[in-house]
Amino acid sequence: MDIKKIAVLGSGVMGSGIAAHVASAGCSVELLDIVIDDAAPDKLAEGAIAGLRKSKPALMMHESFLKKIRPGNLRDHLDRLADCDWVVEVVKEDLQVKRDLYARLEAHLKPGAWISSNTSGIPLKLLVEGRSAGFQDHFVITHFFNPVRYLRLLEFVKGPGVDEAQATEFRAWLEDKLGKEVVPAFDSPTFIGNRIGIHGIMSVLNLALAEHIPFEVIDSVLGEAAARAKSASFRTADLAGVDIMSATAKNVYDLCPNDEANDTFKRPDFLQWMLDNKLLGNKTQGGFFKKGEKDEKGKKTFLALDPATREYRLQVKKDWPILKELKGIDDPAERVRTLLTSDSEAGKLAWRCIAPNLTYAVNRLGEVTDLPLNVDNAIKNGFAFDLGPFELWDTLGVERVVARMDFEELAVPDLVRKMLAKGIKNFYVWEYGVPSKQLDPKTLEYVPIREDKKVIVLKREIGRGKVIAENSSAQLIDLGDDVACLQFRTKMNALDDGIVMLMEDALQKHIPGKFKGLVPVLFY
Repeated sequence: MDIKKIAVLGSGVMGSGIAAHVASAGCSVELLDIVIDDAAPDKLAEGAIAGLRKSKPALMMHESFLKKIRPGNLRDHLDRLADCDWVVEVVKEDLQVKRDLYARLEAHLKPGAWISSNTSGIPLKLLVEGRSAGFQDHFVITHFFNPVRYLRLLEFVKGPGVDEAQATEFRAWLEDKLGKEVVPAFDSPTFIGNRIGIHGIMSVLNLALAEHIPFEVIDSVLGEAAARAKSASFRTADLAGVDIMSATAKNVYDLCPNDEANDTFKRPDFLQWMLDNKLLGNKTQGGFFKKGEKDEKGKKTFLALDPATREYRLQVKKDWPILKELKGIDDPAERVRTLLTSDSEAGKLAWRCIAPNLTYAVNRLGEVTDLPLNVDNAIKNGFAFDLGPFELWDTLGVERVVARMDFEELAVPDLVRKMLAKGIKNFYVWEYGVPSKQLDPKTLEYVPIREDKKVIVLKREIGRGKVIAENSSAQLIDLGDDVACLQFRTKMNALDDGIVMLMEDALQKHIPGKFKGLVPVLFY
């Protein structure tokens, strides 16, 4: 597959982010948007390109790639689609708006060109209703996550008319050229990442409101302490947009009436108040949190929204010793296991926040996707978690999790009961700390996980005995293809005598005559 020219329809936050990413990958881009000013018909697209020039963090790999993006509009320039290999629609999340646009653009499409939507939750079958067979046979959903450059997840949904071999080829291009983790999803509302990720956010929001737990206190146990992104839950909502989070939850609530956790997605009055008052997160300089004035020492302060008073106040700081202890644990699995098995107040709170989402993820198998790895890849790459929910089940121990859930009278997924009844105690078969097989929930048999030959997992190579030399600070690993890797193992990658010694040994004893290249890798 050779995709060289792409049209991006819609130049908002997501559209401009996609345009920036594909242009950085070397593709020519037509960036088209609606006309809001007859005197300057390309105003929106031109403004988006100007915004990319000063975006922080940078959405372009380099400013020079901006010249690959040509601005235009959806009134005058649909003819430009005729030589585009892929057209990605990123317009308003409104079914009728999207359908109307498809009706206008279909006649301009290049034969065999891919057409996709970046919808975050509208089912594919509704989007293509009324379109020709040729259109439907090349239509897919490519759901990028924001910011496009930095979040690797791309959910991929194909309709029944799309040729599987061609779809596989397209997915491979998206992975190889755009560097994405392409996860196949079923045509279900909000797909995988948002369905499970937004459940996690909405469930802790309901907990915070019901028990008057400050938002920042919950975030303190759901960030790096829980092997998740620093932004935890509520700061993640602020980053993504409280309105986007709320709209996604509403999609699930409206479109999934049989979901056992449907009430979790119901918009609470407080959230509606935030929307009415434009407290939408970072884009309005205030959401669950906002920046405050500098203190007497000149340091920035950060305020939290208090649901009781509906005013911002200084954040509550909990002096929980375990959170300090967890900062000294580098391994994410060990860190979250230590937290969730702790009898501390922080550990109990984290468990109460996470346990419902563990159950919810299991119950979505067969509805949003077929296999555990798809869910884990979606959550890790879409929400920047270190562990997906099924990896967390295995890390904590399925039997132990069920015993605790039974003791606390929490719902246990039927699939997990069936697993234990058959003596199956993990969702994965682990090899050298890396999953090599995963459980097929339909057959309760393990199926192999394809090893991506384009990716080298150091943990696996170390387990296979590829370590050439090591000390307490670093190790030298044979990567194959006459290339060695020097991996740092010190705290925060601090250079010490051990690293320097192994560097010298590598260059003097191990590299000459054996290897043509040396790759340094920092531990994180």
